Amino acid sequence: MMNLDSGRLALVAGALTVALTACSDPTREMSFKASIEERGSGQLELITEVSNFSAEPKTLNDLDIDQRLHNALQLETADGVRGSFTPIDNTISYTINKVIAPQERFQFRLFGIQSEEFVSGDVDFIINNDYFNYRSIALSCCMEKSNTRKSIKNHQSTRKREQLK
Repeated sequence: MMNLDSGRLALVAGALTVALTACSDPTREMSFKASIEERGSGQLELITEVSNFSAEPKTLNDLDIDQRLHNALQLETADGVRGSFTPIDNTISYTINKVIAPQERFQFRLFGIQSEEFVSGDVDFIINNDYFNYRSIALSCCMEKSNTRKSIKNHQSTRKREQLK
């Protein structure tokens, strides 16, 4: 009898944990954007934007960029910071820890150079240190041979990434 009761207790505790975490998605009532824009002379800018439409402050803890995309575009902040490598998901992570007040918008910019090859990858937004309910935006850009037009695709998303890396 004791084993049956402790098994039920474990089941109820597990279900409660799942229900509480499912209801506490910190990215609800937020908007996420990312784009790559040409700046001329082979320079480009990766611009990310987070908007908080909720009634409570949210914290943008980290911005993670696929390593291949980051390295191909040689991204860095205006003051030369290049982020840190996270081997578990092959990303370059920028620690931001910016509290975004209700109805506030925050932009984070990285600067780099145009790639002569097609490159794509995700930009992940980590809110309130919740690594399970992050948002992800796919970006891609390519550069054909010199003197030809470059194609850049910009995306915005408010959907949660369906699959962890």
